[in-house]
Amino acid sequence: MNNFLKEYLSTNSPSGLEKEAQNLWIGEMKKHLDSSSSIGRDYFGNAWFNVKSRNSKKRVVIESHVDEICWRVSHIELNGLVRILRNGGTDESTARGSRVVLFNPLKGESIHGVIGQKAIHMQKKTDTDVKIVDLYVDFGFKDREHAEKFVTIGDLICYYNSPMQLLGNRITSKAIDNKIGGYILTRVASELKNYEIENIDLIFLNAVQEETGLHGSRMFCDKNEFDYAIVTDVGHATDTPTIDKREKGDIKLGGGAIIARGSLLDESLVSVNHKGQMLACDNRGTGTDADSFALSNGGTPTALIKTPLRYMHTQTEVCDMNDVESVVDSILRVVLHLDKINQ
Repeated sequence: MNNFLKEYLSTNSPSGLEKEAQNLWIGEMKKHLDSSSSIGRDYFGNAWFNVKSRNSKKRVVIESHVDEICWRVSHIELNGLVRILRNGGTDESTARGSRVVLFNPLKGESIHGVIGQKAIHMQKKTDTDVKIVDLYVDFGFKDREHAEKFVTIGDLICYYNSPMQLLGNRITSKAIDNKIGGYILTRVASELKNYEIENIDLIFLNAVQEETGLHGSRMFCDKNEFDYAIVTDVGHATDTPTIDKREKGDIKLGGGAIIARGSLLDESLVSVNHKGQMLACDNRGTGTDADSFALSNGGTPTALIKTPLRYMHTQTEVCDMNDVESVVDSILRVVLHLDKINQ
């Protein structure tokens, strides 16, 4: 794992407070784009680079999202323990016993705590059925008055752990969904230096607030027009026990990029990539920012290319960097295919 990816994964980017990680991505993208590219940002934190071509005939968005799932403070108990709610699709079944960090923009504080877990010696059978109302964070406060000096209702709380290299080319971390997408955009920008793109203007977009409702991509689509969209996100690897491949498909870690198919996705863009790649189907919407782009501007041809991921929406997501490079190659194939279309 290179230094940028390690720092990027380590930098918290909860939905609604993505600025610090977004700034890292912007700095890395600047290393791979020349001075003729221009940067754009909006009020909520979406960031993008415009790369102009010599003979512009089409505008193409290549997109990922920067935000990660997390928690929000919902209540402070009299004894100072802090109750939480989901901010995105956080999994309460894996939360207990985790280290966390809280961000209070109103007070400029960041403090560390743990999500409480009853000792196994004291547990009953019903304790294994975890509900959000059972979760609380222990920051070490003496009581509510002490807590209120540091914590405000609505503050964001992220998991606190570091990326780790596994054997071979596999890594584990929180927030691989979808910081690996931001990393992929930097790789695509780097690789495109080897090609002469004449007919299309490229927009590299890192969107905010995907995990809470695809909000960032929708904001961008409301104010911008483009001809095609290529979205990269993560997809479920199904090669671990208890997952039924008959229902979820046969997706292997290390098997390469996942090319998504569905009613909102453009079949001609799928056809560029489908040979030798894993396919996955979405019977309705995709649940990713691809939906925003496909439905924008009266309908936009959209491709969705995913990185296989184990243990999605946990603190220990796992991906294979060989798959990441396969996604990079797949995006490049789509871009180069579009560059050859002179209309």
